[in-house]
Amino acid sequence: MTTGPERAQRVEGLIRWLAIGLAVGLAAASAGIGTAGPLPPPVSVAARTRGADVIVNGRVVISLAGPSASTLAAAAAQRLSALRGPAPPSIAVDVAGGAATLRVNGAVIISVDPALAALRGVAPRPLAAAWGRRIREAISHHRMAMASPVAVLSPGDRVGVAVEVFPRVGIVPSGYDRRVIRVGPSPGGITIFGLARGSTQVRLRAGTATVVLPVAVRPPAARLPQRVEVSVTGNPADPEFIREAIRQAILTSTSLTPGSVISIGRVSTPPPGPGERSWVRVPVTVRNPSAAPVSGVVLATVENLPLEPVVPARLLVSNRPETVTANGVLFEESLQAGQAVRLLYHHRNGAATSKVITVTLANRSGDPASVFLTGATAGPSSDVMYAGHIAAGRFVSRITAQQGFVLEIPRRSAHTFSVVDIPPGTLVTGLLQAQLLRGTELAVTVHIRAPWLLARTVTTEVNQVAVAHPRGVFHTAEVRIARSVSVGERILLTDLGFAATPTDPATGEVLRGDYGILYRLTVELRNPGDRPAIFEIAARAVNGPARGMLFIAGTVADFGFLRAGEERFVAAIELAAGETRLVDMLTMPAAASFYPVRLSVQGTSR
Repeated sequence: MTTGPERAQRVEGLIRWLAIGLAVGLAAASAGIGTAGPLPPPVSVAARTRGADVIVNGRVVISLAGPSASTLAAAAAQRLSALRGPAPPSIAVDVAGGAATLRVNGAVIISVDPALAALRGVAPRPLAAAWGRRIREAISHHRMAMASPVAVLSPGDRVGVAVEVFPRVGIVPSGYDRRVIRVGPSPGGITIFGLARGSTQVRLRAGTATVVLPVAVRPPAARLPQRVEVSVTGNPADPEFIREAIRQAILTSTSLTPGSVISIGRVSTPPPGPGERSWVRVPVTVRNPSAAPVSGVVLATVENLPLEPVVPARLLVSNRPETVTANGVLFEESLQAGQAVRLLYHHRNGAATSKVITVTLANRSGDPASVFLTGATAGPSSDVMYAGHIAAGRFVSRITAQQGFVLEIPRRSAHTFSVVDIPPGTLVTGLLQAQLLRGTELAVTVHIRAPWLLARTVTTEVNQVAVAHPRGVFHTAEVRIARSVSVGERILLTDLGFAATPTDPATGEVLRGDYGILYRLTVELRNPGDRPAIFEIAARAVNGPARGMLFIAGTVADFGFLRAGEERFVAAIELAAGETRLVDMLTMPAAASFYPVRLSVQGTSR
């Protein structure tokens, strides 16, 4: 499952950030007195053949030769970087014991002894004096820049602004509206305190340099929760679902100012075992071009509940049109209190530009809702059989381990559960199983749209001519099959894809292929003889090329790619003499494969 903020929201926010950045840049340029953004390092060292140079503001000021050149250059550069005082600086050369010491603004920069000077073919004093003149020419005035081109904060908050000054000298702020902000010193820059909503400018003077910092005091972009609690299931709990549950809990618990874009940091926590709890601190940042950015840490409590998924009463299939060029609603159905549904969606982007496909759960009632979710997504991929195969395999694996999580949806709110970007010509397959634990009703909707369209603007159903791929609401989501086989027999387990073929009662459409239906097979293997026996399970593509998998006692056996008519042995189970064993198997038809695939088992004495 791919999750996160709406793509359209991200694009809209980016455009507005670019706009405000352009406005700030134009304001600074018109002022003509400052530099916004970090400066390149004013002092650096460049290695050369048999020597090293010290560079200040792009000019070579000290050239050293000999085996110790790099060490001496690094020491001189470090002292110059810490230089304080006026610009242009004062230069002095002291001579003692035949060595000349270069001082800049009273600070020792380098000592030139006769051996070092001899490498340059001059005496120590004139060499040190020449370097001093170069340093003075390179530092003709103070350089100052801010790490941020603009400061945005909320009333009652504070923000630190890093300011670089070279040579270092005290910073004097002035010219700002004292009704809007208060400014104070801080190590490496200034601190701004927000007093009231409004905009102003801070004029920063440091020696001969001046910079103007635009400041805006605005309402916060969001109100973050201090903590969230999430419930997951599984033995073991799936780390991906834990991260998903935490992200969704933070998203649904955060009050966002319109236009805000939320970024949730990396979530890493050991999966708790059944009945256990764990805790993790999650960094969250919210930005908005019209509001003050908000950053904080949310404490998430993760509990592994003993909640067993129920068998869905209905299967929702969204596969028509499979290739979509329009924007709109692909599928919509409701989930009633106490019910569970499974949704399968399988769509390709047939447009010339990218699309976004979303799955939304909308709580339109006045009561909060609690829903248990599990699922899997694969793609985008240009290989339609691969996407369907991977999604089905992931889903069956999670059903086998009873993995999922509980999502709380506030009253009269919609939550976009899944967002997947689909480049042109690629396809995505997704399976989502939802069980409404608390609440009246949820609307389950699949949308597709261009990334720059807002979700709320896409309300009409996609209406285009399409090949008759499956679509509808079917009242069969699971098939149970029991078989028994003895040594010397070969029996049919099932024709995967045609064991159920349910009908949508509203349209009369038949779900040929059983896509989205979970197959549970219980096979009794009997070896009455006095020798060990091997039971081999085979898969044969009856109709056309197909892929698939079979989970046998929790271990996956992949069919691989089967050509039409091809049969392949996919698993073998060994029984001791006289042994009888019940084996549980799970599988699901993979979207885009051609079914049926005939599954059979035969027993042979060894």
